[in-house]
Amino acid sequence: MGVGAVAGALCGAAAATVVGAIHGWRSTIVSLGETIAVGAIFGAMVGAIAAPVISWVLLRRVPLGRAIAGTAVGTVAGAAAGELLAPRGPDAILGGFAGFVLAALCLHVAARRKPLAP
Repeated sequence: MGVGAVAGALCGAAAATVVGAIHGWRSTIVSLGETIAVGAIFGAMVGAIAAPVISWVLLRRVPLGRAIAGTAVGTVAGAAAGELLAPRGPDAILGGFAGFVLAALCLHVAARRKPLAP
């Protein structure tokens, strides 16, 4: 749970930075630090809950470093894609979560054991 919260905070901060960079910081009414802090806090809350569940269900056979790195990249990429598809809405949050789950599914499929030959 602690690793999920830390990874979620880092992903939330990175996603908030990417979303802010997409729009340009001059168009926002809050500062860069506030935006990153909100992203980190929200990411930590979601990561504390979602990371253990997804890890137990999908990522049991995936090495820990690969699981953390893969889902982190998926989260940030999903948030960026969600923001590009529907700017100024909650789609960056939904896109980040969708990217997290999609990355976990890809890692799960890649780590499946090969069936034994008859």
